[in-house]
Amino acid sequence: MDVVYAMPGEPHRMFINIVHACPNACFFCVDFKGETFYGFDLKDGRAPTTDEIVAAVRAYPDRPSVQEVYYCGIGEPLLLYDRVVESVPRVRALFQPGTILAINTSGTFYVRHRRVDFARLFDLIQVSLNAENEEKYNLICRPKVQGAYQAMMAFLLDLRNFLDRTRTTCRVELTVVDPTEVEYLPERERALPGVPRPDIDACREIAATFGWRLKVKRLIRDCERVEWRPFAQSIREPVARRAAPASSAERGSEHRRRSGS
Repeated sequence: MDVVYAMPGEPHRMFINIVHACPNACFFCVDFKGETFYGFDLKDGRAPTTDEIVAAVRAYPDRPSVQEVYYCGIGEPLLLYDRVVESVPRVRALFQPGTILAINTSGTFYVRHRRVDFARLFDLIQVSLNAENEEKYNLICRPKVQGAYQAMMAFLLDLRNFLDRTRTTCRVELTVVDPTEVEYLPERERALPGVPRPDIDACREIAATFGWRLKVKRLIRDCERVEWRPFAQSIREPVARRAAPASSAERGSEHRRRSGS
């Protein structure tokens, strides 16, 4: 599984993939579009350790050009809450001051981890609202766990209160996906008798009640095409070459710190 990846035409952004697991199965998700994402493997393999995350980021080619770093991937990164919290300060130290550290979350991790202190570590949190009410949310996000919508809304409220109470300056955006361009849905979803659509104005009102903006996203296009493999290889190969010895050295250093030697 690739730990770091990029999107074509966006050299200023780098993405960190730490887990292929999510409480939701959104009908528009790129997880259902193919085995790769712009040539990267974001699915196959175990979740990386904190040291492996840091080593992969350090090995990323053209790292000095990166202005935005996103914890994202095909999954819910905050299912591995402690790993995110442990890795972010070390990742931030690898970039120039002013680099934006961001995380994309569905908020449904709140079913398992009712914590919001991670917000102190990020400059931007993007939360996938995706719908204006629970009925529509269940149609669009198809949650695998009970109470996913309520957990997400409880997370939003607790996050708002935490930011106000601690005066944390993290920016928050709620997001929805506009499925109008149905030709870019996963193939099995294009034949749906009625594609569920969020009420974007109602979602914008929900965002406004928290004092946040709503970002409307378009469907991701053609990410499953095999033509992207050379692009992914141009990043994967130098990361693999540089990260393996760095990760081993960091594991040894961590072991020595813990053993007191």
